[in-house]
Amino acid sequence: MGEAKNGFLYVNDAVPRQMDAEGNVLEPKNSIDEVLKQGQEITVQIMKEPVGSKGARITTHPTLPGRFVVLMPTVKYIGISRRIEDEAERDRLKNLMGEILGDKMGAIIRTSAAGVGREELEKDVKMLMHQW
Repeated sequence: MGEAKNGFLYVNDAVPRQMDAEGNVLEPKNSIDEVLKQGQEITVQIMKEPVGSKGARITTHPTLPGRFVVLMPTVKYIGISRRIEDEAERDRLKNLMGEILGDKMGAIIRTSAAGVGREELEKDVKMLMHQW
């Protein structure tokens, strides 16, 4: 990592996320030694900065925040802000994002996306994909 202290990677943050039928994240059954090998190179994102004697908390599931969407390149799940309460709007946004992303990546649709059209959402996703 190039830091004085090692980062800490929970096994949950090292394996592909899996969901049940209700959309709840399932806990992995593996140990970290079964998922990663010593010396293996991985891409990580810092989730929490180092504090005191603790190293940074890291994840292999990066997120890229945009204006309307938080892109999750390693996950195939579309979530919607709880603050968007109108079910018709939630369905519209989820369907739009599904069309835009297909089954390649996941996203969290932010509250600011309420009422936003397809063109603006595509522009946000395109910018985030370019960053990725």
